[in-house]
Formats: sequence, C-alpha cells, structure tokens
Amino acid sequence: EEILLDLLRESGPDAVFVFAYPYRIGPQVLEALDGRIYNVHTGPLPAYRGPDPLFWVLRNRETRGGLCIHRMEADYDTGPILHQAMLPLAPETTYGLYMSQLAHVAVGATEAAVEMLSQNRPPRLLELETDTARYYRRPTPEELRIDWNAPVAETLALVLAANPVYGGGAAFFKGARVQILQLRQGGASEEQAQPGTVLGLSDQAIVLQGSSNTLLALDLVRTEVGYFSGARFAAVFQLQAGDTFE
Repeated sequence: EEILLDLLRESGPDAVFVFAYPYRIGPQVLEALDGRIYNVHTGPLPAYRGPDPLFWVLRNRETRGGLCIHRMEADYDTGPILHQAMLPLAPETTYGLYMSQLAHVAVGATEAAVEMLSQNRPPRLLELETDTARYYRRPTPEELRIDWNAPVAETLALVLAANPVYGGGAAFFKGARVQILQLRQGGASEEQAQPGTVLGLSDQAIVLQGSSNTLLALDLVRTEVGYFSGARFAAVFQLQAGDTFE
C-alpha cells in the first residue's frame, strides 16, 4: 500500500482505473483518492460480484454479458456505476472467447468513462440495487466437475465456462482425471445406458450417453499426457463401447 501511495503522490492523477488488480486496495489508498478510483469489473453488477464473473455468466447460461466501471469502495464490487457496456453472448461462447470480446469492449468503455470524468461537472453515478446483488467466488474443483446426470444444457455450459482458463470440465476415465474442452449435443439416444457411457465413435468424436436420453459428442480432451481429439483419445486409451466417463 505504501508503494501505491508513493506513486499517487508523485503522479497526482485526476482519476485511477483498476484493471484485473489481484490485491485488495487498502483504505489509505481509497481515502487518498477520495472517490476518484474506479474498478473495471468484467461482469454485470450487482448480479455478478466477485473475482471471476466471466465463468459464472457463462456457467449460468446468460444471454448477455458485459462490464461495469464502478467507483471503488472498501467492499468488493459495491460502488456506484460510472459506465457499463453490455454485449450479447452466442450459444457456443467459451471463457477465452468471452474474455477476448470483453477486452475490446473495455477499450471503448474506458474511453467513454474518461470522457465523462473530463466534463466540468460531477459525473452521474448509478447506485447499485441491493436486492439483485450476488457475490460469486472462484469455482471449486467440485463445481468444475461434470455431473453426467445433470441436464445437458448445464453440462455444455460448464465445459464452455471452463475452456480454457480452468482446463475444461473435469471428469474421470478409468480412474484418471481428464478435462473435457469441447462437447456437443447430438440427437436422441435409443440406448438405455447410464449418462457418461461410451456408445461409440462418429466423425472423430466419442459418442456418449447424456441425460434425458440425449446423445453427446466429445470432440476434445485434455489429459496429463496431452490434448487429444475424440478419436485419438479412443485409440491411445483403448476406449471401447460400454466404458464410462465419471
């Protein structure tokens, strides 16, 4: 905190914008800037407070994401909003793609925020509604693990939300941990197998039984020894119909 205070004394900024700063800003810095410090939060507020809103926006299957530039306060992601920018989310958006899109949005949003602060009048700030506020922590290993009995839409959303920053949705095959990076929904299954059961191969993908008699196509898998297409994984790990991902 002393280092930050020294920098502020030397530079005397009109305003400070914080991007992905991994530490909590201390009370002395907040007091020194007297409301002139703003956080660029990569998620809608107040619904997605916390350190990784990108994951949870995708995991919860939201159709829109965005970022908020808000005044920093002592608590996380609670200050009033100076500027916000929203963007639609396509159904197959991964974490990495969403982050790339937000990086482009952040440039224009920050320029707009600077323009607002440069006016010869106090900026209009939007107070956050407390009734829709929710704080999301980073996902735990349990929350990153695929539940093959869950609705297919939730399974697909988890895989997208975990790709690539968390390595994919976690599963186990023959006792070894694997991570699913690309999974697609197929048609209806005529089999009576348990969800996660291997039914065969099709077009380089592993065909799995999903929940509610739905077929799933597994295209890309990460293991401790490398990344594999579905067909290559099947050959390397001697996959057979009836095997299961757990």
